[in-house]
Amino acid sequence: MSTKKFSRKTAIVACRIGFAGYITAVENRQVNLFDGILAILGGYGAMYIVMKTVLTVLAITSPEPAGASSTTPPPSHAVVILAGSFLAAVIGGVIACLIAKRSPIKHAIALSAVALVLGIMTTVTSRADQPLWYSVALIGLSIAGIMLAGLIFQIRNRLKARRP
Repeated sequence: MSTKKFSRKTAIVACRIGFAGYITAVENRQVNLFDGILAILGGYGAMYIVMKTVLTVLAITSPEPAGASSTTPPPSHAVVILAGSFLAAVIGGVIACLIAKRSPIKHAIALSAVALVLGIMTTVTSRADQPLWYSVALIGLSIAGIMLAGLIFQIRNRLKARRP
């Protein structure tokens, strides 16, 4: 084991470099955290906008069947709403992965957790007379769509890393 003697000036420079490296690491963590939060909010916002667009187009283009309840959609509307929910989730997952830039699967899992929690809260607190299978299908399709987008981006990133 060799023992080198450092001058005081070398020690001060080393401390400054180490401190600067520490500050840079903390700043990078803060930026990554901010990007992660922004990715989740952006993904959920995109899901909301797409779903509201689907519901608005559905309400404008198809009249409500006679005698239909305002809370339970007819089967034809339910299929469109479920498909729109999956599409919105895929788009939301893509937006979250694009904003996050790194670790797309982790951000997809986080967005799925947010969608799950908010979906359960909506199901529990909703006064709508919807069947349980419908609420479970909406939540399940949302999670599946988000995870599909995260998986596609994860595979894409791995393939990019393998290229010379």
